[in-house]
Amino acid sequence: MQLLVPKPSDRMPERDSSSIDGYTSNVLSKDEKAIIFTIKKVHLSSIYVLSVRPLLFKLRERVSNMIVEVIEEPLFYDGSQIDPLWAYKRYGVLGDSIIVFRGGMDVAEARMKDCEDVRGKTAITGDDVLHFIIERFDSPGNMFTSYLLQRLFVISAQAVLNMYGIETARSGDDLYVAEEKLTVSIATASITSEKIHLGMNVTTSGTPKNVAITSLTSFGIEPDESLSIGRDVAELFSREILDILKDVVKTRGS
Repeated sequence: MQLLVPKPSDRMPERDSSSIDGYTSNVLSKDEKAIIFTIKKVHLSSIYVLSVRPLLFKLRERVSNMIVEVIEEPLFYDGSQIDPLWAYKRYGVLGDSIIVFRGGMDVAEARMKDCEDVRGKTAITGDDVLHFIIERFDSPGNMFTSYLLQRLFVISAQAVLNMYGIETARSGDDLYVAEEKLTVSIATASITSEKIHLGMNVTTSGTPKNVAITSLTSFGIEPDESLSIGRDVAELFSREILDILKDVVKTRGS
């Protein structure tokens, strides 16, 4: 069988990656090259405006601090605050956020997220508690990521308490002082976000009698100081998240 080989004049021009049009410089005239350069420049500018620039804006929005809101008026925690979009529906806070407030706490079994608490009929109560509601948006939310964020938040709380002269020991997602429990916490995830609640006892009033409990006032912290501590914890955690996001976008993969 005879193979039909095209004559040199019938072949495509040889490609040259160094030339502006992708072919050897003797294929196009100077004017033709100028026209193609202009077309490509306009085309690339359009691609930048339509696709790249919005991505850069999105990146700038993403690499930003979580919104920290400290609510001055008392608010009772019943477990509903850990539902998705609670901060937006109640306070109009749109985006990743940490809401800090102070108030009583009593979580009914139907609102308990931890099945171990349900099985053990654990009481989650307190008359005066410093509350943190953290929400980080993802689609979908990831339970493992939520628990990682929870541990980082507890470590942030531990660091701030240390600055206030309260040395704690961490066991999982709980903080203790001399085997007395200072905090309660839960993490969960939904189709839209990861959610975390941490409650820190301001006083021991109303807490479960079958658990050794301590509180901020046990270490000389005035109840009215608790929201300031809450703000410090939230802002430290927010900075940690911002640092992580910056590391992510500046690191080259291998």
